[in-house]
Amino acid sequence: MAPPTQRAKLMQLQEQLSESMKWRETERKEKLWKELVDLYKGKHYSSAAVSDRAVVNIAFATKNVIAPSVAISNPKFTVEARKPEAAAQAVVTQEVLNYIWRVYDYQREFRLAVDDMLTVGHGWMKVGYKATKPPEVKLADDNDPESAESYGVDDRDETVAGNVESELYVDWDDDRPFAERISFFDIFVDPHARHPKEMKFIAQRVRRLVNDVKVDSRYEKSAREKATSEHRSAYEAGRQDGRDESDMVYGGGGYCDVIEFYDLRRQEVSTFLAGSSGSDDAFLIKPDKIPYSFGNPFVMLRDYEVIDHFYPMGELEAIKTLQQELNTTRTQMLNHRSKFARKYMYHSDSWDQTGINGLKSDVDNEMVPYPGDIADMNNSVIAMPVQGTPAEFYNQSDLIISDIDRVSGTSEYQRGGGQNIRRTATEASMIQDASNARSSDKLASVEHSLSQIGGRLMQLMQQFMTGEHVIRIVGMSHPTWVKFDSDYIQGQFDFAVEAGSTQPHNESFKIQQAMDLRDAVGEYVGTFIEPMAFLQHLLRAFGVKDPGSLLMGQPGGVGAEQPPAPGPEGMPPEQGMMPPGGEMHEMPDGTMMPGAQHAAPGGGMPGGMPGMPGGIPPEIQAQLAQMSAGQVS
Repeated sequence: MAPPTQRAKLMQLQEQLSESMKWRETERKEKLWKELVDLYKGKHYSSAAVSDRAVVNIAFATKNVIAPSVAISNPKFTVEARKPEAAAQAVVTQEVLNYIWRVYDYQREFRLAVDDMLTVGHGWMKVGYKATKPPEVKLADDNDPESAESYGVDDRDETVAGNVESELYVDWDDDRPFAERISFFDIFVDPHARHPKEMKFIAQRVRRLVNDVKVDSRYEKSAREKATSEHRSAYEAGRQDGRDESDMVYGGGGYCDVIEFYDLRRQEVSTFLAGSSGSDDAFLIKPDKIPYSFGNPFVMLRDYEVIDHFYPMGELEAIKTLQQELNTTRTQMLNHRSKFARKYMYHSDSWDQTGINGLKSDVDNEMVPYPGDIADMNNSVIAMPVQGTPAEFYNQSDLIISDIDRVSGTSEYQRGGGQNIRRTATEASMIQDASNARSSDKLASVEHSLSQIGGRLMQLMQQFMTGEHVIRIVGMSHPTWVKFDSDYIQGQFDFAVEAGSTQPHNESFKIQQAMDLRDAVGEYVGTFIEPMAFLQHLLRAFGVKDPGSLLMGQPGGVGAEQPPAPGPEGMPPEQGMMPPGGEMHEMPDGTMMPGAQHAAPGGGMPGGMPGMPGGIPPEIQAQLAQMSAGQVS
């Protein structure tokens, strides 16, 4: 059977994309997601207010309690080699991954995806590789009518790995992987899939200026020239009627939708304009093999799973109706309070204007003349009955909030209500334990997604990184840098995130734990426990990042010999290198390492660890030696 033509293939992809869009519309997914986003923002009413209405945004408090508890801190990645010969590379790979995560601020994008997950039930991260160059600005020539259709900024580069559509722009002349949050409105998946593993395709929509599409050098010239404005702005659902076409395309800078389509059955990726015709030259980027070794670049963060449904549930969907009921109850209370106003009924024939003004006055001890008969004075003014707010209204409000706490799993303590709570320590501990159970489940899901993203970042560096790079090793007694290239991080590894590393750091709790540890094992210090190491552990619990600098005799500490000046290009001094001649050199922890001049065949570190860079810090060398010794034994 002959392979399909470009025309037939594009029509097939367009049909699949259209089917996914119709499925989301039929299932009312986008309508639900917009309602949940509005629920978080406090926009709980769809129509204009005709009277006072109250909004008690428990949805806002619920999400903002959970999000910091699972993704507020940078994760601490751990890398384990799958084969013994790659153990040394795993150490450097772990340092590289933790370094680039901090330096390139991937955590910011990841937290946005976590916010998506908690709000609508799922979030998307895209992991790819990009190398950029300064953009070329093409200005229109007034004397050339054709150039008016091609002015703009070419903000994409032909050297981008995989020609991916990305909203992030790395620094010029940079060469590194990127990880960015993708809006859940812009990802379209196979409607027949019940889980990401079952998807046959996945597509990303990027809304771009028509002027920029027409000058993007990655796109086929014949295809990009057909780009037309379909949207007035990047947030508009469709074309506005009554607009002049030329104004939309040129004067208004109209937008069009660029689709990046991943065919997971054929393992192909292509780019085309949404709604483009099935002509042979309609592909912006013709179908080609997916360039990444791990397949499509998208990672899905999933909240509460729903059986046989692709999209999970979020935190706000379960409390949506309770939130609306709470608003209704508080609005009723507000209206009843507004009716509480004292009123009086008086006999008009018995009072003149002077007496009426006296009754309305708020002056204390004012004398009010009564012009009528004395016999009618007691019945001339009667206080009207006042209808107060029913007491059960307040009970209903508390009942609804209690239901929200039960459904969402967040406690009154977590929402900041502790100052008005009267509970015993045992009750408070039981409430916190119940909340921690749900947080731990969500934390495990977040850490699994992080390990996926971290693994893909390193696979991209293994596959696409060129040249030599430098990383800074943290946690050493003095600033330490290591040079590496793609050979130093080659290998098959298992990536994980240290449990709880993304959670908030409770400093007082850490200090209390350290003091409890001191009390529990203090009698064994000096006999079974090394005193200096134990003291450094206690100092770290008190927030001292470099305890060695405070201890006498330690590297970089008081009275210790200071390290020599850094070498060329800011690299660490040669004290981290092995002595020549093949002698054994004792490391700080007592481990013996062979001389650095006796390199393994093919270059790299000695001791059967090929492919490793020189200038490894002593602490890292000790880890490598221990790994090597463990494998030999």
